Amino acid sequence: AALRARGLQAKVNGSGNVVWQQTPKANTKLKPGQQVIIDMSEVDKANHGGAVTVPDLQGKSMREVAKILADLGLHLMPEGYGLAYQQSPEPGKVISGGSTITVKF
Repeated sequence: AALRARGLQAKVNGSGNVVWQQTPKANTKLKPGQQVIIDMSEVDKANHGGAVTVPDLQGKSMREVAKILADLGLHLMPEGYGLAYQQSPEPGKVISGGSTITVKF
């Protein structure tokens, strides 16, 4: 409601009661009509501790990457803009749920 009051669009990924990330970051100047992506999680159900295989994110947009990782219970640390061209940890690695993936765009 607060975003709409400022003329912004909100896209919510995931569900739960914890905002663990938003894109663009807080205090970024936006024009009316622009979109803010909000990634939600339930602390108790965010796959913490479960094994997750890191997907290949190369060539995907930040929006696509955020949704893929949120659906897997992983967190995104984005760097830059455009399409994903590098990530850490690398695709295929098995990591714990709730881990953060750094992706360069």
